[in-house]
Amino acid sequence: MEEQEMLYTAELPKVISDAPVDIWGGKAKAVVKIVNIKDICPDPETLPKQYKTEELARLAMDILENGLQNPPVLLSVNTPKKEVFHIISGEKRFRACLLARLEYIPCTVIYQKDTQSAISMPPRNYFEKAKIYAEAINRGLYNEQSIAESTETTA
Repeated sequence: MEEQEMLYTAELPKVISDAPVDIWGGKAKAVVKIVNIKDICPDPETLPKQYKTEELARLAMDILENGLQNPPVLLSVNTPKKEVFHIISGEKRFRACLLARLEYIPCTVIYQKDTQSAISMPPRNYFEKAKIYAEAINRGLYNEQSIAESTETTA
């Protein structure tokens, strides 16, 4: 059986529950639960995106009026002091919740069983993937050679 590398949102649970669901070919479990927004941080290995203030303000108002319709996807990370969560998907919604001054938000939390494999969300299309690579190169985080080598091993 071929090893699955990407996590697809279709397999994530959608409703708040205490019962975790097996995902990612059994390598992880996911549950939708309420999380303290102070325990959420951007993934240190992912480039932070830039959003217009007006865009975030509109989304924050919508969340306050209608609730958070699509919860952010987080990866649970245990630290020596407490559990924290890295954002896998939904950084814009997270920032809008911060702007709305919400203390707790519903999130899909992933608990990884196998820490040797990294969970990553697939880009929505090839153009988005190219944009991510270009931004990484522009910021000096990677060079073209390292990206080419990493894509050869995953192809």
